[in-house]
Amino acid sequence: MISVREAREIISSVKLKASIKEVSFDALSGFVLAEDIYADRDYPPFNRATMDGFAVNSENFRGGMKFRIVAEIPAGFSYDKKINSDSCVKIMTGASVPEGLDVIIKLEDSEELPGMNDEKFASFHLESVKPFLNIAKKGEDIQDKAKLLQKGNFCSPQVVSALATLGITNVKVTAPPSVAIISTGNEIVSPESDPSRVQIRDSNSYTLCEFLKKYNIKPEITELVPDDPDRLRESIKRGLEKNILFITGGVSMGSHDFVPAVLKSLNVTNRFHKVGIKPGKPFWFGESRSGGVVFALPGNPFSVQIIYKVFIENFLRNHVGLSDTMSLILPMEISREKKNNLDEYFPASIVNHPGSAPFMKPIGHNGSGDIRAGLYSDGIGLHPASEPVLEKGSLSEFIYW
Repeated sequence: MISVREAREIISSVKLKASIKEVSFDALSGFVLAEDIYADRDYPPFNRATMDGFAVNSENFRGGMKFRIVAEIPAGFSYDKKINSDSCVKIMTGASVPEGLDVIIKLEDSEELPGMNDEKFASFHLESVKPFLNIAKKGEDIQDKAKLLQKGNFCSPQVVSALATLGITNVKVTAPPSVAIISTGNEIVSPESDPSRVQIRDSNSYTLCEFLKKYNIKPEITELVPDDPDRLRESIKRGLEKNILFITGGVSMGSHDFVPAVLKSLNVTNRFHKVGIKPGKPFWFGESRSGGVVFALPGNPFSVQIIYKVFIENFLRNHVGLSDTMSLILPMEISREKKNNLDEYFPASIVNHPGSAPFMKPIGHNGSGDIRAGLYSDGIGLHPASEPVLEKGSLSEFIYW
């Protein structure tokens, strides 16, 4: 049996071959950029008004002056005529500021006055102004040809927004790995089935599918296979054609736990079997001859969730060019005891108290087979192997779901 740290190091040392594909910018959710992105022009592309108000020249401004209003400029329009020193323009937020004007005085500090022959004037409740007040200068956000996004950026809504602004409608991304999922066990039936008294419905394959959606990974194979060595061999053989094969159940020490032996018969290299973790101790990891990997997980639902968050997610993130998920160090709201010498992960919620930092609150459950174990939690906390008791207020790691 190896430690959690050793298992993570072994998994992270294995690299799948990555490939690149092109995706429309409006279908980028869950992908990671495989190219750098550059600005196609200055942003803003013109001196832009950031307030509704009046544009004037700062050098010509004096407190108490009246300026003749020569134009009104809404967003999307411009005014290219020469503007005299005693004149101004009324301007809307987002509009292009005419050349020679370098201040926007907001409407709240302004007053429109009637004049002769339909003329209009503006006066202002300010004694002085500074150049580029309420103006976003051309190119101050990013200049033409400058790098805006770099390879490895996760395609968030903000990234899609930036690509749309740049007019980039197709981008290169890291293609997700091909995946197969096999749920094993004589007792496992599909969610649509009416189980007998000694059967349970499959949840593990659906749990994994939901986790994988975040990275735009869609399993190409999902199968339910009974505890039969021959049928397992055929199913696993098909699964090994994919980059990643997930197997749930059949990896412990029981007389019907055939998965390790079948993997060995198919020449899958065993990198480790059993990790000092609870739940999930029988976890098995190996490499296929084709360059793929196999994650064989214990069958209890909460074990599957824990193993994914502690080991598998970062493997997937690293494959597409992302760094590891960020964990938090939080104080315990209440004390917690354990009776083993394993790294134990438990469901936890984040609790806020007025005037203090957030706390981590353990959520009770009846073990890794309890279907409620991960419910009502924000993530999982770590109870380290070396500490029989996590005292109230002591610090420990927390990982969001």
